[in-house]
Amino acid sequence: MIEFSVGNYRSFKDVVTFSMVAAPIQHEDETLDRNNIFAIAEDINLLKSAAIYGANASGKSNLVRAISFMRSFVINSAVGRRVKDPIDTEVHKLSKDTETEPSYFEIIFASSTARYRYGFEVDRDRVKSEWLYQNLGDEESELFSRDRQDINVSGNFPEGQELIKRTRSDALFLSVAAQFNGDIAIYVTHLFSRLHVISNAHDEFLWKGLSDHIMLEEHDSKKHLIDLVKGLDLGIEDIELSRTSTDPEENSFKHEIQTAHYKYDSNHKQLSLEHFNLGEES
Repeated sequence: MIEFSVGNYRSFKDVVTFSMVAAPIQHEDETLDRNNIFAIAEDINLLKSAAIYGANASGKSNLVRAISFMRSFVINSAVGRRVKDPIDTEVHKLSKDTETEPSYFEIIFASSTARYRYGFEVDRDRVKSEWLYQNLGDEESELFSRDRQDINVSGNFPEGQELIKRTRSDALFLSVAAQFNGDIAIYVTHLFSRLHVISNAHDEFLWKGLSDHIMLEEHDSKKHLIDLVKGLDLGIEDIELSRTSTDPEENSFKHEIQTAHYKYDSNHKQLSLEHFNLGEES
């Protein structure tokens, strides 16, 4: 992976880019460069590793989630999902400007012979746009581009010519082409399958049981928890506990904790409180 970009997804309002391109810095110790970078072209060196630093709730885990979502959707959108199931993306909730806009994802890969730039925009219901470009040398050429169900396929992507009408509004054209054994589509999809995401972002057992217990305690326990969370500068204004009966006869209930953040308009004016499930938090 050379670059990954994401926008209007969870905590990312604007498009941000994570790049593995090494900066042109010369170190006194030449072994530092030899051990940590490698060349993929005459003018492009990539890092072998990178670290992401940031404050609490600054989006570190959400970057990992975004990569994981893109990988999963590319691999599964054509065959691994039931028709009309909601697409599992999550727009940025704290701005009125983004609540009806699609999420944006783009990635640049390199192979031994070519570079590929692929991306799409989606909301919960459909693919709004999609594109794939190939670079075999000095220039980038379009293989296909999509605006909703209007798909333009170039002569450099003949495998997609007969598949436009076979592509659902909620499926990626790339995924459909791969399912019909398109050579380029299979290769690009295979690059995604080799992109392994390892994260503990979904390990609810680390926090959910304890949080439920504290919220069910006396009022002082809840107040102390809210004060603590506010002190961590996470942007959380309140924490609420809802209780739904699951079996009235046995007096059993299901509990759900939600956090509240302020939503803003384009002038950064507070509009209202937006609620999140606890699993959406940092």
